[in-house]
Amino acid sequence: MEFKDRVLLLNEHFFQLYQSRFFQEKKTCSNSPIALLTHNDLRVMEFLDRKGILTMKELAEYLSLPMSTLTSIANKLVKNKYINRVRIDEDRRVVQVQLTKLGLQIIELRKNAHTSVSEELLKSLTTDEQDEFLRLLKKAIG
Repeated sequence: MEFKDRVLLLNEHFFQLYQSRFFQEKKTCSNSPIALLTHNDLRVMEFLDRKGILTMKELAEYLSLPMSTLTSIANKLVKNKYINRVRIDEDRRVVQVQLTKLGLQIIELRKNAHTSVSEELLKSLTTDEQDEFLRLLKKAIG
């Protein structure tokens, strides 16, 4: 098989993996508030879960989102009580955002859905194949 064919095959596998993850997540979360959140809403919340309190500027830079887009997302997430905005005393112009307890619960539901998909993926492999798959994936990602 030529390299370009391998690339096409890899793209197809990634697409299938994404589709299975997406449908599993939809099935797992269909009756939860996650179903009402957009991809970018969830990106913001997941990044805050990983990094903690961030300024809006930092968050926009990390996620490569225009500030206007992030502001719209933040407004929605604040309205739904998934994140809080906090102004720092040293410079009231700086706005920080953080997940609320409800936001953390939403992220936990999403993590559970992701775990379910990962378990299904690995179940089809032997223990040695799982180790090799994870080793190769880590190597490919860098």
